[in-house]
Amino acid sequence: AREERMFGDIARFRMATLPWDELRTGLGKVETGWLQMEDLLKAMEQDNAGQIEIAFRRTEELRAQQSAITGICLCLGLVGGVAMTLLFARGITSRIDRLQRNLARLPSGAIPEPLAGRDEIGALNEGLIQVAEALRRKGVALENALHGIAEVNADGGYLWMNKTYGTMAGCLQIHGPANIVATVQPEDRAGVEEAIAQMRLNGRAEIAARIDQNHGPVSDIGFTFLAAAEDPISSFYVFLRDIWAGKRGDAALIRAKDAALASNRAKTEFLAKISHDIRTPLNAILGSADLLSQTPLSFDQAEYVSMFQRNCRRLVALINDFLDLSR
Repeated sequence: AREERMFGDIARFRMATLPWDELRTGLGKVETGWLQMEDLLKAMEQDNAGQIEIAFRRTEELRAQQSAITGICLCLGLVGGVAMTLLFARGITSRIDRLQRNLARLPSGAIPEPLAGRDEIGALNEGLIQVAEALRRKGVALENALHGIAEVNADGGYLWMNKTYGTMAGCLQIHGPANIVATVQPEDRAGVEEAIAQMRLNGRAEIAARIDQNHGPVSDIGFTFLAAAEDPISSFYVFLRDIWAGKRGDAALIRAKDAALASNRAKTEFLAKISHDIRTPLNAILGSADLLSQTPLSFDQAEYVSMFQRNCRRLVALINDFLDLSR
């Protein structure tokens, strides 16, 4: 606004509408306003510098307080951590010891003891309990399986076996065979060793051999060797099945089939004979009834003959249906 008034006064002075005194007075006022403005800005600058200095000192004080509070918090955190460690170390250590004991009891088939708490240790113990229960069910199934199952080490010695295997191989006795080769008769041992070598190459092998009669009544046995790992020196599994029992079952099935065929033939012959023996006299009776129907008779006699024919044909139809159903 002052600049606009100044330029306006200069323009009027040039147009000779404004005297020089008034122009000088207006320019003096503008210069005075500039000086006042300059003084005001200097005062504001000094005031801002003072405020900045005060804010800087306050910032340094706050930083010092923050450092002190941070140090105190760190000290309190360390003290609290040590206290928590001292408070819970004993309980956590004891629970971990119990968890390790449960883990050590797992191979023996014992059910792990429950642990209180819902943290990671409790979850691990719950998992151990579930694993132990699953192993127990599988162990019961293996012990009561109909086939013999055993694990053999790389040297052929038995690591474990179920009851069926021990009964079939005669290993439940005090002086049972020490390894898989000694379980079979001497003439079959070379074949068993060859089958084990084939299992080492292909992962699976089968052979039929005879159990030594000194160790049990079972003679013809089917052996299935299954590798437990690709390592040739690792243990492997042996499955036994009674081949002789299967042969006896097949023979029984064949005998039952022959008996069923013989019974079916006897039934067919019986039905054919009955059909012939029943239909022959019925055909003669029907023929006689047809002849009578062609003979001049009274009304009552003709009605009687017609009724007799209908009953005979109905009887023949019933006999045919019965014979068809019997077939």
